[in-house]
Amino acid sequence: QMLAKRYNAGDKCSWVCQNIRRNVGLSFKNYPNPDIIHGHRFFDLEFITFAEKELNQGGFFIWSTFMQNERESRVPPFRQSRMVQKHEMIKIFTK
Repeated sequence: QMLAKRYNAGDKCSWVCQNIRRNVGLSFKNYPNPDIIHGHRFFDLEFITFAEKELNQGGFFIWSTFMQNERESRVPPFRQSRMVQKHEMIKIFTK
């Protein structure tokens, strides 16, 4: 919000904080075709695939998550399905 205000873009920005895993489709209902999606937590293929379709062409998708590795995880997430595989995001966004 501070960055938008600094560049006089505050009236052009919407900030949404929500649990996207509850209902993926509702995540974009009130905010269609965003220019930027930023999030973090576990990898969620359903949401990320949906977001790729909703994001404006040329938009930015920033997601901080956990990478899969060969070792057993000692901290969450324990399931490999909640971790992104090497090059998986590139494959999703360069179809």
